[in-house]
Amino acid sequence: MQVISGRGVFTKDDALNLIAQAQGKFPVGIKVLEARIGGIEPAAFTLRETLTSALLQDDVETQEAKALARMAVDEVCGTRICQKCKGRGYNISNWNGSAKQVLCKRCYGVGHILKTSLELAQTISVLLKREVTEDVFTQMYYDQYMDCVNQLWQESGEAERECKRLMRLWREVA
Repeated sequence: MQVISGRGVFTKDDALNLIAQAQGKFPVGIKVLEARIGGIEPAAFTLRETLTSALLQDDVETQEAKALARMAVDEVCGTRICQKCKGRGYNISNWNGSAKQVLCKRCYGVGHILKTSLELAQTISVLLKREVTEDVFTQMYYDQYMDCVNQLWQESGEAERECKRLMRLWREVA
């Protein structure tokens, strides 16, 4: 019989406890992580509903609010990982024998492929079932769209940092 030694084992219950603690502080951020990492559709649905409500409070028409919310959640939670940097946001450059990190030129350092304003205009056209040109999208919808995307990324980052903080605390006691 082999003797098992070492630190405590991190269980599923431990993970659920950490997530619940982080969710108490950052509920939207945890939903983003659930949708983005876990592919949990109810989390994405909740995010779309939350964003739609926020946009409606800013006097955005219902159909446009729903379309912008869907697009923002798809952008953040259904990200297309940059194949050049493998999602890191940087590449390793080996110049004169010394390796250093260089900002990825394909994704501009964000780690995933961003949609162009033309692609966004085409997407909203499909969702609204009417033609929206790139210029119209840029003038009428881009700022609201980016506000939603930025808010989701910010919330996600805060929730991620909180989960890491809680994991460090768990390791110290384990």
